[in-house]
Amino acid sequence: MLDGKVGLLADLALMAQVAAMARERNRIFFVDDTYWDRGKWADYFIDVRKSQPGEEPGCLPPPPNELVACPRGARHWVRRLRAIYPVINSRTAKYHLGHPFSETYENAYGHGLHRLKPIFNMARESFSNTILPNERMRHLINIARGAFQKKMAGAGPSSSYLGVHIRRGDRKASSWKYHGQYLPTFEYVSAVVNTWPRVSPPSTANPLDSIPSNPFIYLASDSPEGEREFTSSVHAENVFSLAGSQNPELAALASPMGYVQSEFDQLNLPERAAATKGMIVDFALVSGMWAADGGFAPEATICGISSSVCRLSAVALGWDRAFGELGSMGDIDETGKRWVEIDEHGTIVPVWQPFELFR
Repeated sequence: MLDGKVGLLADLALMAQVAAMARERNRIFFVDDTYWDRGKWADYFIDVRKSQPGEEPGCLPPPPNELVACPRGARHWVRRLRAIYPVINSRTAKYHLGHPFSETYENAYGHGLHRLKPIFNMARESFSNTILPNERMRHLINIARGAFQKKMAGAGPSSSYLGVHIRRGDRKASSWKYHGQYLPTFEYVSAVVNTWPRVSPPSTANPLDSIPSNPFIYLASDSPEGEREFTSSVHAENVFSLAGSQNPELAALASPMGYVQSEFDQLNLPERAAATKGMIVDFALVSGMWAADGGFAPEATICGISSSVCRLSAVALGWDRAFGELGSMGDIDETGKRWVEIDEHGTIVPVWQPFELFR
């Protein structure tokens, strides 16, 4: 159930796991958007029942009195009900995706990040087969990809870029170093400088050519101020963003202010819908999610772990590309990784988590 209490990507991260459990158990998975403050699920995504185990022909979704927001293991005393359908949303997910979930689905024989690979794969399958943008959203994503590629083509035969996500609004850094602060711009700039030489593919025309010092960057941000700070600190001509797009259809989707969840409902529905579409387009470009195999996607994504966009960007990159060749104890490969997390800088174990649980 989408209740509008958390951000879009936080909801999708939880949904990805629930959809995976439904597939595993051959259970019906459906989305209830009755109380969603972003409109209807079908406004942005295809019907999940097209790729999930579905109900019998002619079967309708359960009525409200058959939906219960109780833990999976709870005993229900219900009269005259044919079935019980557990409701999983941002507020009940802690009962369904908490410690018992981890014990069930983590690799019990792995260490560190190795333990989370089964859950990572569950999320990746859900985003590959169930959580898919609808035709209208695919059109907007393709417009953004085309505009960015056109910008890149004007500077030479290059199709490689970095994705950078700057989250501000109501999300401060999670690390003690920047406790109560936003991640400073220089952390993003430093990550770009250090990451690009490591991940940039050699020139197809001449593999001995030097690596361009100014990579193309897709910048996704909820903060106009954060975007200005970053753009002024790098080669601005190589940065593409919704706010900086010359296409009015894309520019209209740019975030006008830092995203604050508690204030989102103060926007009117068209404004909320535009913000939602902008987030989906940003996520697709900054992470490469929903790109075809070998398609237009970033060489690496630079982000802070406090954001769900960052968590799911690793899923978009894929296990091996995101983390490189893990050590036996599940340590991330600092040389081969393409998921560049700049908040905790690998100081937490494991360095990645699939979703956030809310109270």
